[in-house]
Amino acid sequence: MRYPLFLFLPPLADDKILFVGGEDGLDRVRRESLGVAAFAARGQQVVLVVPGRDVLLTWVDPPAGAKKRQLEKAVPFLLEDDLLNGVEQLHFCLGKVGQDGRLPVAVVARKTMDAWMAVVAEMGIQPHVMICDTLLLPLTAGKWQIFMDDGVAWVRLGEHEGFMVERPNLEIFLSLALKRPTPPERIRVLDFSREIPMEKFASVDVPVDWVVGHRDRIVEMVGVGLGTEGLNLLQGVYKPVGLLGGGWKQMRWSLLLLFVWVLVRTVIGFVELGYLEKREVLLKNQAKTVLTDVFPDMRVVVNPKGQMLQRLEAIKARQGEGQKGGFVEWLTKVGMAAKGEDGLLFNRVNYRDGTLGIVVKSPDMGRLDRMIGALTNHYGLRAVLRKADRGADGVEGQIDIGVL
Repeated sequence: MRYPLFLFLPPLADDKILFVGGEDGLDRVRRESLGVAAFAARGQQVVLVVPGRDVLLTWVDPPAGAKKRQLEKAVPFLLEDDLLNGVEQLHFCLGKVGQDGRLPVAVVARKTMDAWMAVVAEMGIQPHVMICDTLLLPLTAGKWQIFMDDGVAWVRLGEHEGFMVERPNLEIFLSLALKRPTPPERIRVLDFSREIPMEKFASVDVPVDWVVGHRDRIVEMVGVGLGTEGLNLLQGVYKPVGLLGGGWKQMRWSLLLLFVWVLVRTVIGFVELGYLEKREVLLKNQAKTVLTDVFPDMRVVVNPKGQMLQRLEAIKARQGEGQKGGFVEWLTKVGMAAKGEDGLLFNRVNYRDGTLGIVVKSPDMGRLDRMIGALTNHYGLRAVLRKADRGADGVEGQIDIGVL
């Protein structure tokens, strides 16, 4: 079985750090440098364990119907009167509303969280969760759990309740906690100290089961705390970033924008496809019109491009047999005659019975006259202006071209 790696913060006075789990199992507590601990954490599910003395575990009665985001904003002010520091200096972590309707809350000083996260950043690891060591103690219905060391005691009162206190002050804190409406049936004390004898709690009326701890306290903690994440302190700005660390929620707006962009591009693509299909039909119809204008005897048009090429090849063949002039040669000469005149636009062309008919639009009549003169004087063709219509944007003329 592969165990999580429990990493205990902050580092010790000699800059060593305690950790247990991972490939070494849960029976060996190691005390190593940050570099060695970081190497051991590679590829492991890292659980950061922080001291309960720095974490206040409390609860609030949430407003009815409040959403999570609303609770995140409201909780600091619901607890404001019970806190020594201003809410802007504190980090608030929310649990899930219990069956009793109460919302568990963990409170940590931001500067303390920043110090812990600085160690994590220095080690270059990605933690899975961060919990306080108080919530690693066993959770038993109707029974409070206490772990005692030489100078410190850890007390777990419920699923998300507990505290860490100096051992001489333990009885006072227990007496205060027992004033709650639902005290425990029994209290179990697991004493890991070796020098201080077991004492009795004179002011505690609840039966106490006193047990000597034979294993290492940390081994005992992670053993019973395995499989529980307690109240995760990595929330808000300290939440791990990344798809596997829950960071996908922080990316939801980016993903939403990406989805909208893809949707818009898809719609635009369909619109453009529809436009291109209509454009294709329009161009085919225009090609048919041009073909029937040029060759009026063509009644059936199936493939405009292919049929146009066939007719042109036939005309070339006839010219090759000795016909003087013809469609292709005359079109070439028309282009050469119009080359020096700017603004000429050829709208229609037809060829019938040895006569080439063209419809030309010109900004003025003078340009048409010069083109007709060039065809006659320079290129040896008969060019006759059959009709000229004046408009606001120029003159449209119909010209017949043939052999002189």
